[in-house]
Amino acid sequence: MMKLNGILLAALLAGAATSAMAQGVRLSPPFRTVPPQAGAPAGNCPAVPPAPISLHVDSPYKKGDPTFSHLDLQAEAAVDALVKPIRDFYVAVDVQAGRYTMSNGANEAAGACALAMMDSWASQNAVSQLTNHDAHLFRANMISALAIDFMQVRGLNTGDPDQRRRIANWLHSLAEDSLEHWRSLPPDSMVNHNNHRAWAALATAATGVATNDPSLLRWGVESAKVVACEADGDGALPREIGRAARARLYSLYAAEPLVITAELAAANGQDLYGACNGAVRRIADFALRAVDDPSQVEAKSGVRQESFYKPDGSFNKAQIAWAEVYHHRFPDAPLPANFAAGKPYFAPDLGGGIGALVNR
Repeated sequence: MMKLNGILLAALLAGAATSAMAQGVRLSPPFRTVPPQAGAPAGNCPAVPPAPISLHVDSPYKKGDPTFSHLDLQAEAAVDALVKPIRDFYVAVDVQAGRYTMSNGANEAAGACALAMMDSWASQNAVSQLTNHDAHLFRANMISALAIDFMQVRGLNTGDPDQRRRIANWLHSLAEDSLEHWRSLPPDSMVNHNNHRAWAALATAATGVATNDPSLLRWGVESAKVVACEADGDGALPREIGRAARARLYSLYAAEPLVITAELAAANGQDLYGACNGAVRRIADFALRAVDDPSQVEAKSGVRQESFYKPDGSFNKAQIAWAEVYHHRFPDAPLPANFAAGKPYFAPDLGGGIGALVNR
C-alpha cells in the first residue's frame, strides 16, 4: 500500500495541487464541509485523556459460545472500563468537529480544539500497538469516527504547518495497519465476512477520503462488497443471522458501516449501493424493518430476538442513527415508527451527528 509522503500531504491539505489531484483525483466527503480558512490556535478545549499506545481487548462473550450471543457480564464490564477513555476521547472530538461544521466555520474554536485533540494523540502515535484481534475490532470504530471528524476540520489552518500532516499520517498508518491485519486472516474465516469486516471497510475507506488516498478507499469499498454480497434475497446476512438472539442487533450493526461506506463511495463516483444487485440496500431495509417487526429475523435465526426497545419505549439511538443518512438518499426507506421522535441522533462511531452533517 502507498504511504503518503508527509510533504505532499501537507501541500494537499493546504489546497495545493498534488500528483493525485493533477490526475483528477480529489476524494470528497459525503457531506458539505467548511471551505478552507485560517483560524487561531486552540484555546480552552476539553481535557485530553492520556494516549494509550498499546491495546489488548478481551471478548465480552461467554467462552465456548459459538454464536457469540451470550454476554459474560463481568467480562463486558471489564472491556467497557478498558476502552472508555478511548471512546470518551473520540466522542469529545466528534462533538468539537460537529460544532465547527454545523456553525459553517463560525465556531473556529471548536474546530481548533478538534485538531488539537487529535494532534495530541497523533503526536504520541496512540493506539498503534495492538496485541490481539479484538483490539483491532474496537480500533476500527475509533478510526472511523476520527477520520470523519478529520474530514470536517482538515481545511482549518490554525497556524501550525505540521499539525494536519501529523494527524493525517497517524490516521493513515492506523488504517494501513488495520488493512494488513485483515489481509493476514484466513480468507474464509467468519470474521473476514461479518460486521467486523464491514467496520474495517469503513475505517479504511473513511481514512482514504480523509487523507486523499484512493487505494485505501478502494480497499474499503471492496471489503464492504465481501460482506454485502453474502446477503440473501431478503437482505439477511448469514453471519449476523447466526448470532441467535442478537441477530437483529448485529444486522443493524453490520448495516451501519456498509451504508456509510456506500456514501463515501457515492461521493467519489463509485456505486457500492448497486453492487450484487443492490445488496447494501437490501441489508439496510431488512435491518430497519426488523426494528419494529423482527419476524423475518426470528424466522431465519430460529430464535426469539432480544428487545430493541426498553420498557419505557426508549432505545439506543446510536444503533439506528445511520438511518438518517440512508433515508436522506432513499426517502422511501423503511423507518421505525417512532424514528422522527428520536431526533437528534448521535453516532459516536460515525463522527457524531452524521445525519445532521448530510442534511445540513
